[in-house]
Amino acid sequence: MKRTRHVLPFTPLPILVALALLWRPAIPGAMAATGTITGNAADARVNSDLTVTNATTTFCSVGATNGLRHNVVHLFQIPSAVLNDPSQQFSTATYSMKIGSSGNTVNADLYGLDYTPTPTVLGSDFYEGPLDPNNALIKEDFMTPATPSYAVATASNAALVTYLNNSLLAARADGASTAYVALRVSCDAYVWSGQYLTGMNEAGGAYVPTLAYSTVTSSAWNTVPLGGGGYVTGLASNSNGSAIYARSDVGGAFRWVPAVDGTNGKWVSLTDTMIAFGTSGASAVMGVEGIATDPNDLNRVYVAAGNGIYVSDNQGSTWTLISGAISMDPNGGYRTCGERLTVDPNNSNIVWYGSRYAGLYKGDKTSGSWVWSQIPTSTVPIGTSGGVTFVVCDKNSGTTIVYAGVSGTSGGVYRGTNAGSTWGIVGGATLTAPRRAQIASNGTLYVTGGSTGAAKLLRGGSLTLMSTLPAGQTYHGVAVDPK
Repeated sequence: MKRTRHVLPFTPLPILVALALLWRPAIPGAMAATGTITGNAADARVNSDLTVTNATTTFCSVGATNGLRHNVVHLFQIPSAVLNDPSQQFSTATYSMKIGSSGNTVNADLYGLDYTPTPTVLGSDFYEGPLDPNNALIKEDFMTPATPSYAVATASNAALVTYLNNSLLAARADGASTAYVALRVSCDAYVWSGQYLTGMNEAGGAYVPTLAYSTVTSSAWNTVPLGGGGYVTGLASNSNGSAIYARSDVGGAFRWVPAVDGTNGKWVSLTDTMIAFGTSGASAVMGVEGIATDPNDLNRVYVAAGNGIYVSDNQGSTWTLISGAISMDPNGGYRTCGERLTVDPNNSNIVWYGSRYAGLYKGDKTSGSWVWSQIPTSTVPIGTSGGVTFVVCDKNSGTTIVYAGVSGTSGGVYRGTNAGSTWGIVGGATLTAPRRAQIASNGTLYVTGGSTGAAKLLRGGSLTLMSTLPAGQTYHGVAVDPK
């Protein structure tokens, strides 16, 4: 038996995608709570020979006895009121453990293990060494040889809160009716003999380990049926949020129509009106590769579908095809990258499109007619796999800077200055598989790069990986506060 691995990083999710469903915030649930959880009686010592012992002992050792090394694992049950209320998340936490005696010569670290639906300590929970790559480091040097006997060792930091929220999300995702978190104290180096004696549940009184916490309420999420098939692969909004659009890989494009009461509403199909149902090409526009709004016109929206780019000046009631044939694959890999389509914020007559197979396109409307040109591939490569995965524009006080993400060995983030007339790859961190990007109001570009991580780019600067994000995750979606 082993613990099930859960990788649900506790980070804000700008876009939640599901089969034929979108999600929206619901009314928050119960009020915030505070409390103290006492250690569970199933706490135990786990040994280097992968045995679990001393489960009913008042004190257990962290260290070694004649070469047999020991960890201590304390268990805490997540309160059911927190687990079962999706609006609750942990905001503060303090783990406290009283030491009986201190006689070790090496440091001990505190880790958070994967949650379990039952209070269980496993032989495989044992670890010895400076850094456990498979579990969450909560506090390095939690105990040291200088820690006095009968002291109380505590941890109260952001790492503990993040660990608890990750466990909470994983338990909810699994539909668990009960959930226990496991905090392990383990030595960071080999020792033949020497121990820290730690209080267990059975010790009673001040020696019982505790986990004090507080929670805050956040928006819960409810599903909103689209009524179509496929995956929701992207969202877009006009500049004041009065029109919200969704695109899907095989189900078309939609606009959200709220109800008068402000609570209920529905998604209405937009692609049904592009090409009359039953006529040639109607099914092709059900796959939408990109969607964008005009930041200077609340009613104007663009869609890349059916190997062409369409525009509507009435929020999708009627459409006009404005491009020639551009090969698209909205149901292929990298379909959730983007957005590939964007409008120049300083000039609504310029539209950019990042294609899968033919590089970066620029559409220029002159005298009522659209002319499309391909940016030379010597300056912005075609890329591989997902091609040009996103295009975003920085208003830059009236002189537009255009950014394009390109996948592949020649990939990275490319920057077009002077409204996209001069191009070059951005230096700094290497992102060969850029996924999505957003521009903040101060001109900072934020980019996700899958397993490489996420990066930011100050206006005129170079890409820098955001090293404070949890390692070992795949980063895809990104959103910025428009204010």
